[in-house]
Amino acid sequence: MPSNAPKPWPPEAHRRRAPWGLALLLALLPLPLAAVELPTALLTPPRLHLQPLGALPGLSAWRLHGVFSRGDGQGSATLSLEDGPPFSVRTGDRLPGGVEVLAIQRDRLLLRRGRELGELVILGRAPDTGDSAVASMASEAPGNLPSLPPDCEAFALGGVPLDELQALGGCPSLADESGG
Repeated sequence: MPSNAPKPWPPEAHRRRAPWGLALLLALLPLPLAAVELPTALLTPPRLHLQPLGALPGLSAWRLHGVFSRGDGQGSATLSLEDGPPFSVRTGDRLPGGVEVLAIQRDRLLLRRGRELGELVILGRAPDTGDSAVASMASEAPGNLPSLPPDCEAFALGGVPLDELQALGGCPSLADESGG
């Protein structure tokens, strides 16, 4: 043993200190029953009242053509206003009519005008709510809508952006997915 190492305590010293140390430890520990007593109001989860978003009034002629979402509400999207050319937007951009882009999701843009919230859904993924935006999309001439082969419908409804399907020039077949 090196000369500068502390000398071990004799075994009888541990026995002499043990009752005092144990008594001190027990005195400092609070009773477990009184340690946590929360009001029942804090234990019940709050009720969430979420209302579904719809289209903002006056945006029925706007079209969302494609979305590139990073999953955190950021990304970019391509949309057109009225019959104008498509352009790209990002989260936080201001659009005509005082509309702000709040978030970019997988198949939609979340928009805000003043205190009103709304969404703009990608073509082919509009909710069946019967509002004017859906009705105008359904009555639009087929030449204005992107054309996809019939076997691509399942991929488009599954959330694959239409511009990606068009860039592929078709859709993967089920045989390609199964590896055979």
